[in-house]
Amino acid sequence: MVSVHYETTKMSSIIVDTVKTRLQSKNGFFKSGGFKGLYRGLGIVSAGSVPGSALFFSIYEGIRRQKVENTRLEAFKNNFLAPSIAEMGACMVRVPVEVVKQRCQATAISSSTENLKLIMAKEGVPGLYRGFTATLCREVPFSIIQFPIWEALKKFYQKKSGIDRDLGFFESGSCGAISGAIAASTTTPLDVAKTRIMLDQTNGSYNIARILSTVYKNEGAGALFAGVYPRTFWITLGGFIYLGTLEKVKNMLMKC
Repeated sequence: MVSVHYETTKMSSIIVDTVKTRLQSKNGFFKSGGFKGLYRGLGIVSAGSVPGSALFFSIYEGIRRQKVENTRLEAFKNNFLAPSIAEMGACMVRVPVEVVKQRCQATAISSSTENLKLIMAKEGVPGLYRGFTATLCREVPFSIIQFPIWEALKKFYQKKSGIDRDLGFFESGSCGAISGAIAASTTTPLDVAKTRIMLDQTNGSYNIARILSTVYKNEGAGALFAGVYPRTFWITLGGFIYLGTLEKVKNMLMKC
């Protein structure tokens, strides 16, 4: 249920995501398609997003439910271990989806099926996992920033408001929107590196630090934050609905 609610929002934001991808492309926004075909990649996103999201939260909640006596280890498990391992598992589904989606968004071939066939023919299975390490380098820091801030904001709100109950959809969602905005904006350079790698169709090796250095040297500091506004916008919106819904469903399950 949580996955369906969030991924419906994510699919509705495909336009914003396409704009972000084209802004981050090495070829530039207009050469990558401009404002044409803004729904490209919707098919592959529809097919792969729900399984990826469900896998993430199955792992995340499973790890957080494990009790640890040591307070520091408990905090480490909840704030770092749970989101990190959950992202590693989810990326097994998310990365192939991202590769095909971004090829649809920023290349001449708009069909998810055709891009999938082309990748398999030219690059094989490794092509579907192009940028896997770069994605982890983006997603793990993102989750380590977002989820601890989300949990901390919820506790702060409860304490500040004197609330002795579970938070509702809008309360938890507002905390999720703030944490999502912070995580999205701060990890944008890593997202730029991931996009450049996934759009590249050569068989070269990739070094994220070198890519970021090259982008900075050739295109300036602003290029490292290309697409930061659309990325932050749709993740803020998604965080509101996603984490608000998650909290509501968790509360319902706890009462069963």
